[in-house]
Amino acid sequence: MNKSIVIVAILSLAMLTCVVMAQPQRVQILSAAQPANDPVDWWTMFHHDSAHSGYSNSTAPTTNQTLWIYTTNGQVDSSPAVVDGVVYVGSSDDNLYALDAMTGQLIWNYTTGAGINSSPAVVDGVVYVGSIDGNVYALNATTGKKIWSYSIGPGNPIGSSPVVVDTVDGTMLYVGDHNGNVYALNATNSGSLVWIYTTTSGSPVPSSPAFYDNWVYVGSDNGIVYSLVWDTGNYWNSYFTGAAVPSSPAVGLVPGIGQLAFVGSEDSNVYALNLALQTATNPVWGYTTGAGIGFSSPAYGYGMVFCGSDDKNIYAFDNATGAKKWNYTTGGMIESSPSIADNMVFVGSYDHNVYALNAMNGNSVWQYQTNGTVYSSPAIANGIVYVGSDDHNVYAFGNAGALNPLCTMKTTTAGYFYVPTATAPVPTSLKIEMNFSQPLLVGDQTGNSTIPYSITQQNTAFRNWPDQKVNIQDIAVIAKAFGSTPGSPGWNYMADVNAQGKINIVSVSLAAKNFGYQGTIAYDWWLPTFSTDITVVFQPGNINVYPNIGGYVSIPLGSTNFTVYQGIPPGPLTPMGALITFW
Repeated sequence: MNKSIVIVAILSLAMLTCVVMAQPQRVQILSAAQPANDPVDWWTMFHHDSAHSGYSNSTAPTTNQTLWIYTTNGQVDSSPAVVDGVVYVGSSDDNLYALDAMTGQLIWNYTTGAGINSSPAVVDGVVYVGSIDGNVYALNATTGKKIWSYSIGPGNPIGSSPVVVDTVDGTMLYVGDHNGNVYALNATNSGSLVWIYTTTSGSPVPSSPAFYDNWVYVGSDNGIVYSLVWDTGNYWNSYFTGAAVPSSPAVGLVPGIGQLAFVGSEDSNVYALNLALQTATNPVWGYTTGAGIGFSSPAYGYGMVFCGSDDKNIYAFDNATGAKKWNYTTGGMIESSPSIADNMVFVGSYDHNVYALNAMNGNSVWQYQTNGTVYSSPAIANGIVYVGSDDHNVYAFGNAGALNPLCTMKTTTAGYFYVPTATAPVPTSLKIEMNFSQPLLVGDQTGNSTIPYSITQQNTAFRNWPDQKVNIQDIAVIAKAFGSTPGSPGWNYMADVNAQGKINIVSVSLAAKNFGYQGTIAYDWWLPTFSTDITVVFQPGNINVYPNIGGYVSIPLGSTNFTVYQGIPPGPLTPMGALITFW
């Protein structure tokens, strides 16, 4: 059908029609299952996971474009955790911050009694972090309110980053202190003490424990790397390196060899140790760099181990033999721990730079100069690299367009949406930009809405949202896409007035019925006061997912459609209007 004829037909129908607005019906959703197939590889704690692999399957930026910068009131030596669209990071200004991962907007902050060099861990909706004030804190990840704290005591600062794991005995937290102790706390039971292991000579334990299989691995300033039985704290095995080990072990399974712990020492060596097998000969291999290895902790992936050194180099080794693959020289010592994703290695340096290197050959991909030492270790999630600096800032790096949604969609019938899977790339998450306390106007596909929402802060092109007016601007959008379906030329999600996956005469008729109508917008926007009693129900499977404080929802794999509801099961759920961006 000729598009000019479509426009005329719509205008003709509009003059003969009136507005009928249906009220959403209340429904009850009985299933409360959480999706187990989250497509986003979140960076949940120091060096990504409980084994401290430092590896993410995320894509990663190939340019040094900054997406946002957030300024705290102190040095940011803490390494970020990124979970469900929120960045959690500590600062020497005594605060733990929760930031919107896409915009850098502050969501909340929690003030402890001293600086936070420890890196937070986020597990099951709780943020755990140590402070120089001698406490381990457990905070609600959504609100920042304290759930519990465990006091190791004044004058006993905690620089170690907690590792947190769900076990058969509940959620366990392991952390070191300045007086030579390793603690195991039952995070499920208000942080109650399970066991304490005191290292030889009581030297500080700045190393962050790693958890793998049945053992907790940790280094100490007495030069010893320990493996301890996870539930009792009993000594299992150890290796004396010759100098302090502030570096945190990274533990992985090497084919043909077994379970190895990779760790650096101030004796200038990177070691591969088999501390799970008590009869093993250690080290399995070692490599001597040109200076001591302080807090830089190895990462492993792609059959290699990556580690920084105070000799200003980052190294790559074969994980089975320790043979050097390559090294790259920066302008300063490297205390930052390398992170790897998308065949790249990211690391900070005392020369104030963040580096991105090719993981296969060590060639420079990009670098970015901050205004302070980069002691913080990068975190990578959803294609974005996050890192702190001693210039008081938290940085987010991403490719051009990283903050642009793949597409946008508005509900037109009782909160129903379909997942746009017909064109690549397929979205892995969505964000509820705005929720409406009344149904949106069918046919209102675009406009010049002045309602503030987060995307407009980054990309003015997305300010053309529905504005509760159906006029010639809307008609033009629909007409231009007439006859199209997802993936075909001319397709535009914003022209699909009733979320049917095609633009046809039904689309035309529905828009025409409301032509000339101007409604009243009633809305709440998500930050900072948006109501959190929202449920998104995905099909097939009747899977309930609850948006985080930033409004983000991970889309379960295989989902084809979903509905947005006001309410939380087992209470009643009411379909609600919303504006959605897909990422």
